[in-house]
Amino acid sequence: MLATLSISALLVVGHVQVQESQPKPVGADEKLGAGASEMIEPEARPIESADGSGTGKGLKEPKDVPFSMRTHVRKGAERRQGNTLRSLAAAGGSSNKVLPRTLDFNTPGTDVVLDIELTKPLDDLTLAARALSEEVLGASFTPAVAMTWQRATKVLPGAPHGKGLIWYGADGELRLWNTDEGIGSVVYNLQGNAGVGSPFQPIMGQNVGNPLANNNIIISTNFGLYMLYWQQSFLESRLRLRVGKMEGQVFFDRNAIAYDPIGGFLAQNFNQSSSIPFPSYGFGGVLSYDIEHNLTIRGGLYNSSSRGTTAGFDGMSAENLFGIVELDRRSWVPWGETAREGHQRLMVWHKGIDDWETGQGSVSGWGVALNIDQAVADTIAVFMRVGYGSQSVAPTSLAVSAGFAVMDALPMTDMGLAVGWSSVTDYGRFASGVAAEEGDQLLIEWYARVHLAPSLHVGPVVQFVRDPSAGIDTSVIYGVRANWSF
Repeated sequence: MLATLSISALLVVGHVQVQESQPKPVGADEKLGAGASEMIEPEARPIESADGSGTGKGLKEPKDVPFSMRTHVRKGAERRQGNTLRSLAAAGGSSNKVLPRTLDFNTPGTDVVLDIELTKPLDDLTLAARALSEEVLGASFTPAVAMTWQRATKVLPGAPHGKGLIWYGADGELRLWNTDEGIGSVVYNLQGNAGVGSPFQPIMGQNVGNPLANNNIIISTNFGLYMLYWQQSFLESRLRLRVGKMEGQVFFDRNAIAYDPIGGFLAQNFNQSSSIPFPSYGFGGVLSYDIEHNLTIRGGLYNSSSRGTTAGFDGMSAENLFGIVELDRRSWVPWGETAREGHQRLMVWHKGIDDWETGQGSVSGWGVALNIDQAVADTIAVFMRVGYGSQSVAPTSLAVSAGFAVMDALPMTDMGLAVGWSSVTDYGRFASGVAAEEGDQLLIEWYARVHLAPSLHVGPVVQFVRDPSAGIDTSVIYGVRANWSF
């Protein structure tokens, strides 16, 4: 597989939302798409929160009802709306009774600073557009818009200190059938970016030597169709297949609190492991299978050479492929009289690309990564990632990150803090266009998110970067991010 004034339509993340206490389906959480807001929920089996584009990272408890499918928008880093961590009423997680208060780090809450409907006109217009799309085309329609601004105290020679960006897009799903045995549908995603007060390029990550993006709410100035794929489930949804143009982070390396740049950590370094060289949007496929109630295995194979703005087949060959397998386990950790939800995801990958040093032939390499998240209180969750990647194809050869997020840390305000260290490779410098030697990088990020109105959230994001090999001894990047969902 981006600080920061972000008006995000419908990509709102980060509120505590009280949900009904009826049991929910469980699953090693994966999404089936990028558009509608229903989730595939097989009876008492791990489901992937619609693995399709970043919604739902938390698993749910079993429930004896027919499953449905949920899809999601996938921006620069994805929409992750159904990112839930639940607390069970019994130690060990054996009880099906869910506490009335459910943690949902991706769905807007109801407590707001301003009790006025600032966004009602646009909300009404969007609802009308969605209804028209459903009636005329039979497809769901979810528009979104985001804007970010940030400024760095120190940058590489000649690079700009400030950066403002706007992101806009829409996604949806055309459901063709939905039976007890499975579903069949087409998922689409449209996106685009533009600079605000400054050129789109270079992005902030390049300005401070980061091989990844310090603002992960980013895609390209070319507005277009970035995802279009077929998805189908079999065996009462225990087996799920997606094929078409897509991006790997939509299905792999998800995390309950470190996955969504709209409402969580903004830097791409905390949205995925920087040691995994996910390719851009391109042709590929993903197959997922629920081994048991709390255990899912999924594998993916993608074109590793697509530029993202094409049909997805450019540069594709037997040598230029990215393959990944993930084992996704959900567990319940006893904390006093409560069992709290957590996830452990182990990934192994292999990637082949054109030889970037000689321009002749190809090079390849592999890597492994571990991704963990865990609820430790009703409103607090922690995460950790550790990864290794081959120096010939990965932006970092070693990467470690950890942090926590707190809902309602202050009245109507969510906060998060994360720290990451990585060893940047020569390939990482080359791929990001930074003329520097390999070396160690330290990145720290803190954010706050104030719930101004039901669909409007605003807050600061502050990052600290230290990368001596790139000439950045210390740079503080400060900004503001506002999410608007409609």
